[in-house]
Amino acid sequence: MQFLHQHKRGDIMSHFISTEITHFLSALSTALDFTAEGLTRHHRRATYIAVQIGKHLGLSDRDMLILFCAASVHDIGAITFQDKQPLSQLEMVTPHLHCTEGYHLLKTVPAFASIAEVILHHHDFWQSDTADYALTPTSASASASAPASASLPDTSLPFLGHIIHLADRFEVALVGKPLLIQRNSILEHIDNYFHGALHPDIRSALYEAAKPENFWLDLSSIFLEEATLAALKQGNTVIQFDNEDLRGVARLFGELIDRKSRFTLRHSRLVSASAKRLAELAGWTPSQTMKMEIASLLHDLGKLSIPESILEKPGALTRDEYSIMKQHTYYTYHLLHKIPGFADIAEWAAYHHERVDGSGYPFRIPGAKLCQGSRIVAVADIFSALIEDRPYRPGMPKDRICSILRDSVHSGAIDADLVGLLLENYSDFYEIKNTLS
Repeated sequence: MQFLHQHKRGDIMSHFISTEITHFLSALSTALDFTAEGLTRHHRRATYIAVQIGKHLGLSDRDMLILFCAASVHDIGAITFQDKQPLSQLEMVTPHLHCTEGYHLLKTVPAFASIAEVILHHHDFWQSDTADYALTPTSASASASAPASASLPDTSLPFLGHIIHLADRFEVALVGKPLLIQRNSILEHIDNYFHGALHPDIRSALYEAAKPENFWLDLSSIFLEEATLAALKQGNTVIQFDNEDLRGVARLFGELIDRKSRFTLRHSRLVSASAKRLAELAGWTPSQTMKMEIASLLHDLGKLSIPESILEKPGALTRDEYSIMKQHTYYTYHLLHKIPGFADIAEWAAYHHERVDGSGYPFRIPGAKLCQGSRIVAVADIFSALIEDRPYRPGMPKDRICSILRDSVHSGAIDADLVGLLLENYSDFYEIKNTLS
């Protein structure tokens, strides 16, 4: 099974959504950096550190890419703010729980099998008699059919996980004062943490990477992502997702979003399936409906920024809580819009709380500028919220759903024609809900 699909620049297949894996995962990595303290830079800084270590180890192009991808989402198994809080402590009581969870999540995307294996091992310590950590080809790395483009042999996947372990703990050790002032104390701190259980080649590579001042300055710079991609040096090869890869990763992140709250266990999948069907009924082409499926799976990506105490509240939100909730579509837009080729997807996903009368949030888009894609996701989102079961109530009956949708049209919230299409084909959408239950 291929790790990823590679194409030379200028040879991009037209039916793909044109986006490179580095840009795609950089955006999703940012989404994983929301914590109770706000937006951190943990994944992005740990990725930079890991890539710099890999560069000084002389890893193959293939291994550098796997290392980048795995580091970008290494804590994907920690979803809620409560899950993430212990990870910010240098000494962790149960470090492998989120490694295992992340492994199982990523294994659902076939192209990410190698990344999943790396993440499974990203809190392992090195033992001098562990052969898997040698810088030589292993059965694990040889199983991926995408060859290394450099002359160096592929390394074992646990070895790449060990690099991320160092990068992860190194980033956690960074504190607020200027990093150049901390360089010696941080390196000493890391040596004390690993107690000799750090592969000597990885340790040497870190010390080499940390010699130039720019290593430390990059870590606190607004140019961090640019510096990471420059160190990655993909050369003339574009690592491109095909449609199935994109759909698989979108489903994965849709599941992450829904796991933030027990109230929305299948919400993203239901919105996606409903939006896809509504787009089909509206006459969209298969390629357009595929983009719609991805957009609607990611429509609540910004909810990774919302505290669970708000998402889990069964009753009405206070004014302050509702103000915080409104930020989720803002972040959905900016996280997706930064991905090349995702301009349409970003708008369709993020504008689902905009209104036809122009009074929605967060951008207050005038109705005349609200495209059909955004209107489709808005209708699918409301329908899904009404029909799905919640812990505090069962899904609503058809007559109640139809009444609320019509009232929403009359109040200027959603599109009349699209609601008409849904109601005329209600049995299709009811079947979608039953299939996902």
